[in-house]
Amino acid sequence: MMKRVVILGLIVLAVAGLAAQQGKYERKSVSSVESVWLSGVARQTGDFDYGFFEKMIDLYIKVPRFDYNHLPEEQIRLFRIEANKLSVINANTIAEVLERTVAVEVKRILSDPQIQQARRADLEDESARIQVARLKGREFGLTEDQLLKLMSSAYIYLPYITTITKSYNNTEFTYSLEGGILWYRVYIAPDGTVSLIQKQSATASGIGTADAAKAKDYSMFLLGHAEIPTTVEQNAQYNAVQAWIKNLGVRMKEMPEFALSAQIMERLPGRKFSAELGFREGVHLDDGFFIAELYEDSTGDLQKRIVGYSRIIQTGDNRDESNRNVRSQVQAFYGIPVEGAVIMENPRLGIDLSVAMGYRFGMNIPQEASWAPLVGEVFNGDATSQLEFNFIFAYNLAPIVGIRQLFYDLEVDFGIPVVEYNPGVENGSALTVAAYTGLNKKLWSGRNALSFGAKVGYDRFVTTSTWGGYNISLAANILGFRGNVDYHYMLSPNWQFNIGLDLKACTPPFSSSLIIDEEEWDLGGSSVHEDISLGGVMLRVGLMHSLGQLPVNLFGWLDPLKRF
Repeated sequence: MMKRVVILGLIVLAVAGLAAQQGKYERKSVSSVESVWLSGVARQTGDFDYGFFEKMIDLYIKVPRFDYNHLPEEQIRLFRIEANKLSVINANTIAEVLERTVAVEVKRILSDPQIQQARRADLEDESARIQVARLKGREFGLTEDQLLKLMSSAYIYLPYITTITKSYNNTEFTYSLEGGILWYRVYIAPDGTVSLIQKQSATASGIGTADAAKAKDYSMFLLGHAEIPTTVEQNAQYNAVQAWIKNLGVRMKEMPEFALSAQIMERLPGRKFSAELGFREGVHLDDGFFIAELYEDSTGDLQKRIVGYSRIIQTGDNRDESNRNVRSQVQAFYGIPVEGAVIMENPRLGIDLSVAMGYRFGMNIPQEASWAPLVGEVFNGDATSQLEFNFIFAYNLAPIVGIRQLFYDLEVDFGIPVVEYNPGVENGSALTVAAYTGLNKKLWSGRNALSFGAKVGYDRFVTTSTWGGYNISLAANILGFRGNVDYHYMLSPNWQFNIGLDLKACTPPFSSSLIIDEEEWDLGGSSVHEDISLGGVMLRVGLMHSLGQLPVNLFGWLDPLKRF
């Protein structure tokens, strides 16, 4: 199959210096070329939305911790020409083109003796540096401002897409893409030699789906308060692109050179402390930070040792020049925050995934409710309990609403009733499926937390059997309300053990349906199911993981609303 390749957003990041002063984050100067390059084959599709791509770059890559500029078009013109000739697109081939085009031009300019001298004198004589940029800019065909930006460069960053796949399965359309990031450091040796050192090559993916049979449901793509009109295929593409770039944003923050860090400036009561980070660096409420101690190794070099974990509980507003010294407040989960120690960013998507297994009792599915036409009753008695498998995606709302550890939950459950089946019924079985949404609040004390949640949703009870070669199912649809109390223990910064109780109350079934093979008939409020009760109490135990990557665009519409 012919490859569709999109190399998106050649972004050249020019970063001045590394973090210094024992972990204090030094703001980076970043230069980008806002362009989207398509290979010849991919260009023929003509359906990639450049404008939406730029919105996602602005949201996830152009984060506040950087100062952004634009490099001139001439710096990447040759790269585009050579990249268009590639028949195989991957990290290695793109890197080769980058090194013999953009890198060569950067080296040529930065190897000039006068420019090197101006770079070395940067902090001592700004006026001399500007004068050199004015004179040399003309020589290299750059403006004074463009050359000043290039003179500060230390890194080159290139996101790329290796494959784009579009397919239909009946009416369901799927748009998927795969790609990655290349990172290079522009290193200038003491003797003036300029070289490019590859620092990282990471990959990510994105998948979006939409059902053409429900085109109305996909006619709008939500992004914060905005509603973007879309076709079915555009909606799937937008979901895939947002998931991909969001994943790349996390990869970017994982790089030591770009990860936020700060010294612990002041210890406060209750395992709290202050740190010199805030809105200006893009810090949000509930962002997680490792606590590290600095020590000298046997050779006298300064090293860091992780000794604890913490979260932002109050974000300092240091955006204005007059408020640069305003600090954020941080709460330690474990580890002792010592003045002079360092906190280091733990980049996450802001989404937790919980997987649990539980046992629900107090429910009731009468034997007669398992009846199906032609086969009779599937059960040999009443089902009063079931084994449940519980999956929860929890999105942290703290940066949006300003309330710490408040989560918006999407929950899916699968239940297997504990009951004896009628041996006279061929392939008799039963299953419950539930989908719920609601809020959950965690209250922490050290590594320990209690969470309280409330949700509303929908349950479906289905019995299945076989008769005369036909698959026969009878289903009941039910509304439910549930609350939960869970205990959590932080095993590590990204893993929690949890055990808890889930209480559920359900309405009588509001509709029933008969399904024979793939054909379905609506039975309305069938009297067969009127005594079903899927409520009761569930005891569950499981694990929760804070996600760093997710190929699907879950909760993406909420991300632009972050303000705390």
